[in-house]
Amino acid sequence: MSKKLLSPIDLLLAPELSSKEIENIFKRYGFEDAVKADKNLQAIVKEPYVRKLLSEVIELLFNMFKDSPDPDMALNNLERFCSAVFD
Repeated sequence: MSKKLLSPIDLLLAPELSSKEIENIFKRYGFEDAVKADKNLQAIVKEPYVRKLLSEVIELLFNMFKDSPDPDMALNNLERFCSAVFD
């Protein structure tokens, strides 16, 4: 039996991912620092309704990050923007 390949949606909706599973998801999309990337992502989705809304577009967003010169910086800047606008 093969194990299901986890996706960025799992970062938002799967409650019990291991640190290795989280790291593998971020690494597939070009992130260097999975721990910081996960902190940034979780800071964006503090509220359940935001988590649900972002789950609708996170695959597209992560593909855009992957195509950027620095996915870590792209996510960091998104978190900073969301924090400034929504906090």
